[in-house]
Amino acid sequence: METRLIVADMPIHEKPARVSVLTRNGRPAEIDVSFIGSESKLDNIYVGHIESRSDTTGGFFVRFSEGETGYLPFKDAENAVIKYSGKDRQLKPESELLVQVVTDAVKTKRTRLSANLSVKGRYVVAGTDAQGIFFSKKLSAETKEELKAVLSDASLSDRFSYVIRTNAASAAREDLISDVNALTEKLEYITRIGVSRPWGTCLYRRKNPWTEMLVRSAAEEGFRITTDDAEVYEELRLYIEDNHPELSSRLSFYSDSMVELYRLHKFSTLLDHCTSEKVWLPSGASIVIQQTEAFVCIDVNTGKLVKKTFRKEDFHKVNMEAAREISAQIRLRNLSGTILVDFINMTAKGQEQELLDTMAAGFASDPVKTNVVDITRLGIMEITRRKSRKSLKEQLQG
Repeated sequence: METRLIVADMPIHEKPARVSVLTRNGRPAEIDVSFIGSESKLDNIYVGHIESRSDTTGGFFVRFSEGETGYLPFKDAENAVIKYSGKDRQLKPESELLVQVVTDAVKTKRTRLSANLSVKGRYVVAGTDAQGIFFSKKLSAETKEELKAVLSDASLSDRFSYVIRTNAASAAREDLISDVNALTEKLEYITRIGVSRPWGTCLYRRKNPWTEMLVRSAAEEGFRITTDDAEVYEELRLYIEDNHPELSSRLSFYSDSMVELYRLHKFSTLLDHCTSEKVWLPSGASIVIQQTEAFVCIDVNTGKLVKKTFRKEDFHKVNMEAAREISAQIRLRNLSGTILVDFINMTAKGQEQELLDTMAAGFASDPVKTNVVDITRLGIMEITRRKSRKSLKEQLQG
């Protein structure tokens, strides 16, 4: 398998943007669009200042940077790291505390904040929301016991939670311990210095999208990186030098003045395709993807198939083909929230479970928490996917 990460500068709506595309065997797997100068603040940690309390909405309005006020629900403020003097630890207007951006502002919705801080490593997520070690549900009981033994040699803090990811099962002992130790040190530093910094201070910044893609794909066979952005190149070079020196020869800078990198790889066409409502399948069937404020609706249609010669038993083949494409499109477009999929009617027993299993397999390596719930009596598959960042369509809107 050949995995490539391409980061190219290109104009979108006449504004300069960086587009990161991760491909596997020539097929796009992940896309991110970042407008230069207005990058996402997702996962950043700030010293916030409570402007007001709203019992009606059940939360606080917190100013976390100049000109930006976010919403902090009461339930996400219970374990807050608070700046205070004396014995008063009650949150109220004028209080200052550490907050993390959970979702970026979208249209009329404010930035969503949480006082449950977390930092992510390659195999572990450390947080202030609880104490103890927690494991991915996908890990077997035997693997959990093995990992517990490894973690006994790590520098664990009794103040933090440690969520062990699925990929920790294949991690080298030293790498897992190193990941935990680095996260503990980072979170201890953030919580220690945060209470002495003025409001608006950014204590932690999330890795850029292209660096995150590199981290997730570094171990894949045939991995290569190409960029035409000097700043991105230098950032990746330094990161690789410190963390993945074996990839040094696989990072290249594109400098051909005749054809821009984004034109060479037809990024404009790719973005149009990945925001189009209709996606054609090899069989001639199609899926229609519609994003609404409340949920995402996906419909499977027989499309160009010749209906006169199409047999009912062939419906299942089309549904299976659609399920594989739908899981890929959801990740590619970064769709989230409630996702409802209307497949072609099925008649044979066992087909629904096979369809559920196929869809779940498509999300097996998804870094975003996704749950394939069930198929309702009306034949609608329900999927939920955590919102980690804006959808591709929202990213393109700036």
